[in-house]
Amino acid sequence: MASRRRQGGPEKSGDLPLPTGGSDKKSRGSSSSSGSVLVILVVLATVAAGVFVFRAEIEEFVSKQGLTESTSDRTEADISDRREPVRREAESDEIPEPPTADPISADSTGQEDTPPPASSPASESSNKDRLLTVEELKQFDGSDESKPIYLAMLGQVFDVTKGKQHYGKDGGYGFFAGKDGTRAFVSGEFTEDGLVADVTGLDNAKVIGIEEWLGFYHKDYTYVGKLIGTYYDENGQTTETYAKYREMLKAAQGANLAEEEFRKLFPPCNSHWAQGKGGSVWCSKESGGINRDWAGVPRRYFKAGSDNYKCVCVRTTGAPSSGEDDKRNIGDLGNPNLRTYNYCHPESATCKMEDDK
Repeated sequence: MASRRRQGGPEKSGDLPLPTGGSDKKSRGSSSSSGSVLVILVVLATVAAGVFVFRAEIEEFVSKQGLTESTSDRTEADISDRREPVRREAESDEIPEPPTADPISADSTGQEDTPPPASSPASESSNKDRLLTVEELKQFDGSDESKPIYLAMLGQVFDVTKGKQHYGKDGGYGFFAGKDGTRAFVSGEFTEDGLVADVTGLDNAKVIGIEEWLGFYHKDYTYVGKLIGTYYDENGQTTETYAKYREMLKAAQGANLAEEEFRKLFPPCNSHWAQGKGGSVWCSKESGGINRDWAGVPRRYFKAGSDNYKCVCVRTTGAPSSGEDDKRNIGDLGNPNLRTYNYCHPESATCKMEDDK
């Protein structure tokens, strides 16, 4: 019994120790076990080192390829996103040529030519400018639905087909199609006599109105070319009539600036009229749309040699705007073109409009 316990090892701490005579055999067994353990440890270390090196190589490969560890989870969109910059870079190697097709021809592709600015319309002939006669322009009046719709203004022709509901044969402005009716745009005379290109005799406001209309068509519609006749000759060069129009425009713009300066000095009055009560005028710091730090008092302003007047608000303190050496501290009340309203106190900010002749 004791022999079997010694071979299997102590079962509990109360067992007797092995006899000392077995110490050499135990020592030889321990050395053999230690050698085996060492071999196993070396093998494990070698495997671990190999795994480490392999993983490092994998990570280096992944890094060089620009991939992520979760490559298998990427979608096709992710992959295409990575390829997109490469594709775009390849495309950018070729710089596209600008379109060479004539954008102002009747069978245009829809690309608009860059028109001359309204403030200085085309005065030089260009290979891109299409020259039309009066008879040719008539063919584009909207009566033939297979053709585009053209109109002219100051001799400049525009394709207004996209506004067919307005300029077509059933449109409210169809009378402008196929002709140059510049004058009617500002005169409102939509008759045969009024739908003409001639603009002589128009006042400054109407001349500026023509320029505004011209800018509108350049902005919203396609510029086609020039109409041979009143404003352009057969070579596309401006005529003497066009030069006179430019002089009229310059004068009108100068007068407009002068009017703006006048409105700053003498802002228009506010006005109100009611049935049975008559009308009244008054001044405020915003009347006439002119913001200022004074309100003023209403006055009738008469232009030299005219019986007509306009209501203006007049500054009542300080030196006169004319620069005159006036020490009375009455602002612009001393202007000789001003008259008070009848039955209205000179210092009142509101006046009744009664018999003011």
